[in-house]
Amino acid sequence: MLRLDAAEPVANIVQQLNRWRPSIAMAYPSVLRQLAVEQLEGRLRISPYHIATSAEVLPIETGALLRDAWGVRIFDMYGATEYAPIAAECEHGRNHLVEDGARIEIEDERVLLTVFDRRTQPLIRYEISDMVRAAPGAR
Repeated sequence: MLRLDAAEPVANIVQQLNRWRPSIAMAYPSVLRQLAVEQLEGRLRISPYHIATSAEVLPIETGALLRDAWGVRIFDMYGATEYAPIAAECEHGRNHLVEDGARIEIEDERVLLTVFDRRTQPLIRYEISDMVRAAPGAR
């Protein structure tokens, strides 16, 4: 795995990615947007078969730009510092809760987390500031 600092100059990131040639890419949507421009302009030359975003909202236009650059489906994940991923997008474009290490409750558009493996600072029905809603028909 190659970990790159998002604050690094884009030219340095492009150089490292061209050397590494990743088959999977996962980054903030804002960083991937810059890299998609580099790819479309020919400076970045990678061919990932899987691209995932996290940590920021994925705007529709950014998703379209990423698909134009690499021709693959973009998967978006939702998480928080306290627990990640909270939800992951499936191939049908729906987000599903990832409850392997936590109980995730959605009450009145609030997210409440009970994280199972935190021993120093337990989180029990901890409310994060994000607002969400369950899809119609979801349990």
